[in-house]
Amino acid sequence: MPASGGTPEKLLFAQGAQGLTVARAGKRLAFAQQSFLHNNLHIQRLDLASPAKPMHEPTTIISSTQGDEEPRISPDGKRVAFQSTRSGSTEVWVADSDGSNAIKLTSFGGPITGTPRWSPDSQRIVFDSRASGHSELYMLSADGGPPQRFPTGTPDAGEPSWSSDGRWIYFKVLTGQPGIWKAPAAGGPAVQLINDPGGLPQEIPGTSRVSYATTSGDLKSVSEQGGDVRPITGIRAAAGFSIYDSWTPSRAGLYFIDGTTKPNSIQLLDMATQRLQHVADLKGDLPLWGSGPSVSADGKILVWAEGNPIEGDIMLVEGFQ
Repeated sequence: MPASGGTPEKLLFAQGAQGLTVARAGKRLAFAQQSFLHNNLHIQRLDLASPAKPMHEPTTIISSTQGDEEPRISPDGKRVAFQSTRSGSTEVWVADSDGSNAIKLTSFGGPITGTPRWSPDSQRIVFDSRASGHSELYMLSADGGPPQRFPTGTPDAGEPSWSSDGRWIYFKVLTGQPGIWKAPAAGGPAVQLINDPGGLPQEIPGTSRVSYATTSGDLKSVSEQGGDVRPITGIRAAAGFSIYDSWTPSRAGLYFIDGTTKPNSIQLLDMATQRLQHVADLKGDLPLWGSGPSVSADGKILVWAEGNPIEGDIMLVEGFQ
């Protein structure tokens, strides 16, 4: 804004700016750029010989000075979808399963966008965005192209996932009639499964049930036809660490990040017997959100996000006036 006063003008290139300094001459602006909400997460990959037996140590496949989170391995194990702020705003990205060839799929340029989830054939991605001012669902091709809004007929919709047969999209609603809903993937009226506020609905493979997290952090499951709610027990979460988005169901059981072990770890829960198996230790810090994990359809690849030391970039703007 002018030194004499007036209306402030937003600098669109300066998200997450700190430590601002302007040159006395030369028309230059410099600042540090950090995002404390997102930039302490990087994405790990672990190849599995069996559900709880790694083939080697976890490896970092996606990392930047900005936030890389919500990783989801495609069912065919060939690509990873994730959300990242590396372009200056939260967008949906996709990369090869080893982290190479990262491509930005969305360009909303500001509104919170993410929670990408794969279709069973690994060809499409459903995600949520607040581009309209409230949370809505969108779909796009995993190979790129313009996103298409996926109408649900609800006041808001977020945290979507596909059914294993590709016929349904599960999602959460927070206002109006909050709870877990589903809508036909081909389009049509949405149906409420349960009015229990919660999120991250995910179908449990090989069953007719949908798991979800309550707002208090407990896990439950509901019939894919609605009703018949049951608790999911056996998961441990450390004090101050929410299990809300740190789990995923698979045919082998439920993988989750265990915040009670030292070091923190990935565990596999047999939901029928309550047996826990240690899968791998986390190398970084315990993530607070956006952590995964996610497993490929054949159970051979596991990905998740974990804490990274906070980093940043020094930005220089030439011709600033």
